[in-house]
Amino acid sequence: MLTLCLFAAQASTPADAPAPSEAGAAMTESERVDASLASDLKSGLQKQRLRGLDEHGDSITIMAVGEAGVGKTTLFSNLFLRDLSGPPGPTLAILEQTVHFDLDGVPFSAKLVDTPGYGDLLDLRRTFALATNYLDACFARSLAQERAIRRSATEASTQNLGVDVILYFFAPHRAKAIDYAFLRRLQGRAPIVPVLAKGDTAPCGEGASLTCR
Repeated sequence: MLTLCLFAAQASTPADAPAPSEAGAAMTESERVDASLASDLKSGLQKQRLRGLDEHGDSITIMAVGEAGVGKTTLFSNLFLRDLSGPPGPTLAILEQTVHFDLDGVPFSAKLVDTPGYGDLLDLRRTFALATNYLDACFARSLAQERAIRRSATEASTQNLGVDVILYFFAPHRAKAIDYAFLRRLQGRAPIVPVLAKGDTAPCGEGASLTCR
């Protein structure tokens, strides 16, 4: 019985089948080729990215949203070490400012979008609409540029039409229902980063409690 099984196994094996060692060597060679192609592609993309940075630079658009009087404009001024305050008094309309830098020879610009805080305007719906309409308009312009039949490669690479990140400012010591309603309106329109304004005035443990909520 054992002899018969061995004979059947030998008969079912094709004569020209590669030996196990040869199959392993061929697979290793294929993997080596794939790794080489992946390395070349990565190197090419990095060079293309660096060449684009040298020619056109890079940019970011930051939008500040939240309650009035929590220091949105002050944070921008402190981050970029320059006075970015607008007209005297509360912010009643969307204010755009662009700050330019030179980072080791690479031009960089930061577009700062300061929005009216809720509480400065009597109508909360208008406060919400100012922010959401601005984001929707940015998306519409970006979509129109992508769909354009004729567009300049330079213009497409240098213009940042969208909002990269929203900084949502929570007032110290509390997170109110209005904050959650505002966040629901903003959700899906841009990445949101929560900021606890004047966090150094909060008692120990209160910041962790707010984070959990």
